[in-house]
Amino acid sequence: MIDTRYIKWENKAYTVSSNVSLREIRVFGKGYGKKPEKVQVLHVERDSVDACKCRLIWDPVSNADGYVIRYGISPDKLYNSIQVSNDSARLDFRGLNTDQNYYFSIAAYNENGISQYLENLNKH
Repeated sequence: MIDTRYIKWENKAYTVSSNVSLREIRVFGKGYGKKPEKVQVLHVERDSVDACKCRLIWDPVSNADGYVIRYGISPDKLYNSIQVSNDSARLDFRGLNTDQNYYFSIAAYNENGISQYLENLNKH
């Protein structure tokens, strides 16, 4: 384990052309504080007009930087995930199949870790 404040990215070799770009960089680690508490409430409302849409609403966690929402077609097959920044405590999601039931779970995260997942395993 190392403690660091800055990360330097340097291109050491050009492979295709002399131009290089960096689109995104993600650095993972843990801070020294407390990870967020578990989200206590997750409501999922399937759109009655368009079954491809649903709205997820949860109670925000005070020290969370964002949330990870997992979903899938079975309680033991939550293979898809969405990351939501802490701007709001809701998500309008469009990407479901109309004739399929879905299951959802949510966890809060910050620089110190991720909370336990809250399972909302009702069919939606």
